[in-house]
Amino acid sequence: MMQVTVKNGALRGMERGSVAAFLGIPFAKPPVGALRWRPPQPAEDWDGVRDAVQYGNGCMQCVPSPTGMELVKEPVSEDCLYLNVWTPKQALVDRKQRPVLVIIHGGGFQAVSGAYDLLQGWELAEQGIVVVTCNYRLGAFGFFAHPELTEESEMHTSGNYGILDQIAALRWVQKNIAAFGGDPQKVTVSGESAGAFSVSILCMSPLAKGLFCAATAQSGAFMDRRTAAYELYSMRQAEEYGAGLFPGMRLDELRRIPAQTLLERTNPTGMQWMKPVRDGYVFPMDARCAYERGAFCDVPLLIGSNRDDGAQFSTRSGDAQELLQLARTVVPESRMQEFQNVYAMDTKEQTVRAQINFTGTAMFGHGMWTWAGLQSRYGKSPVFLYYDCLVPPGSALGSYHSSELVYLFRKLGYRDWGFTERDVQAERVLSGYLLNFVKRQDPNGDKLPRWDTFKDAPEKIMIWDASCRMEQNPTLAEMRFWDTIQAEERV
Repeated sequence: MMQVTVKNGALRGMERGSVAAFLGIPFAKPPVGALRWRPPQPAEDWDGVRDAVQYGNGCMQCVPSPTGMELVKEPVSEDCLYLNVWTPKQALVDRKQRPVLVIIHGGGFQAVSGAYDLLQGWELAEQGIVVVTCNYRLGAFGFFAHPELTEESEMHTSGNYGILDQIAALRWVQKNIAAFGGDPQKVTVSGESAGAFSVSILCMSPLAKGLFCAATAQSGAFMDRRTAAYELYSMRQAEEYGAGLFPGMRLDELRRIPAQTLLERTNPTGMQWMKPVRDGYVFPMDARCAYERGAFCDVPLLIGSNRDDGAQFSTRSGDAQELLQLARTVVPESRMQEFQNVYAMDTKEQTVRAQINFTGTAMFGHGMWTWAGLQSRYGKSPVFLYYDCLVPPGSALGSYHSSELVYLFRKLGYRDWGFTERDVQAERVLSGYLLNFVKRQDPNGDKLPRWDTFKDAPEKIMIWDASCRMEQNPTLAEMRFWDTIQAEERV
């Protein structure tokens, strides 16, 4: 077994082929008892050699998840602030510092963990990088706001504890990753879905500045004032909601509620409310304000969304009136004719497509487009924007939300989906782009199809499918329509 020493003590890991893994490493004290709903505190030292061969507890969540999928297999507990490291065994011998990829898991801020099989770093570490995944507090444990919590806070905020956990993990990486052969100056932070929304906050948070040199995000960004998934709320709104859940209860009483009872009492409403808020501290301001003021981490970005991101989140009923009614919740009546021009609904098939496109763009796609535009306009670092149209074998939902993970992280062997040579080639190209970006902050190289920056080709986009290529952005009309809606909301 391989052994390393970090700031808190010695660790004994495990080996598989050319890779060493160190699992279940505490990066903060257990956030239990008096530490519930407080910023993460530094982990305590330990004596002797700690075994790091099993994943730590997942954070409290619904098991199975609200979607019915088994996304976490390890035990769940409030004692959950653990991370995992995969590194080439050679890195522990030659001490040459390798680039680092820190992956923040998705799951709607309500589910999953850093042990999720499609995020594990075995295969990417074989390619010469160090991979880290981390847990962060979820649901009511990570994003509960309350007036008494705000009052006791030195920063006069509450909520966003899950984001503070992510920042604590990144700080741990800065202090410790060299022991695993990683380069603390070459850290790329990455996330999909809620992980991507998290990365967008980290890119705007002064607390995360200097903790990473590049970022990747798949289908998720707090760049619009609202999305169909996450309307951003003020600190006061979040406090009022939190107080309303437990009327008359004092904060010391709330901290004594058993974890399982708290989970049950705040779910299923958690998907709507237990999420990050603009608190003026961790998440200081609206994205456009942050970029206009230069209050963001100006780092290279590799970001994008999936053509069928909306498939899991729309009814796909083909009912035009249903879609029009939904659209009116976010589109002014004066713009409804334009909406119908952009989203054709002449046939049932067209309407199903319109429902998927509307939902996917409102929840994910337009946020990525907006992020690319803001970075290109106000930053100096490049941004590479993609549109994933790659359909896994047997998928009834097309290139659905998260379908890129098996290709991007070299995980074809983790799913029995009837993959063909086409998928093997797609895995090589997509993971090749990611690896190049982590190593050089540029996806190009190794004879991969050329990927132009958004600034150089704003009307073009990298299409991910059986043959990756730059071409005219097929969502351009949608993006420009939503640009107009967002601009009118700012007036």
